[in-house]
Amino acid sequence: MSRSILARMREAIEVGDDATWPGDLRSLFADNFDALAGYEREERRIEETKYGPGGWGGLRRPANPFLAAHERVLARADVLGAGIPLVGHHCTRLTADEIENVRSEGMVPLSLSLPQDSESRSSSSNDVMSLI
Repeated sequence: MSRSILARMREAIEVGDDATWPGDLRSLFADNFDALAGYEREERRIEETKYGPGGWGGLRRPANPFLAAHERVLARADVLGAGIPLVGHHCTRLTADEIENVRSEGMVPLSLSLPQDSESRSSSSNDVMSLI
């Protein structure tokens, strides 16, 4: 591994290691914990009512009262974390093509076209999953 890669890894935020998180990011999340937790609880409640008795009955999805605060915190986190490598762990097995794609192109944000792009890449390989 090159020296610059090792240096950047030492400066990276390790998702599971609080000691590697910059203090301003830790403070941001700690100071806004109630709003972030409220957002997550409300999202779970909204999703549960979607499938419960009566569901939403074709109505619009209920609003999450914590959405604005959640968006403000995430926008600020984007600014505070800009340029800092983030080390996470993927917990499913990647195919050889997916590994090569991550190595050559990096991780990509989730999008509507991602599953289709993934499918077209895997169907061109001799991967077992593409045969199923």
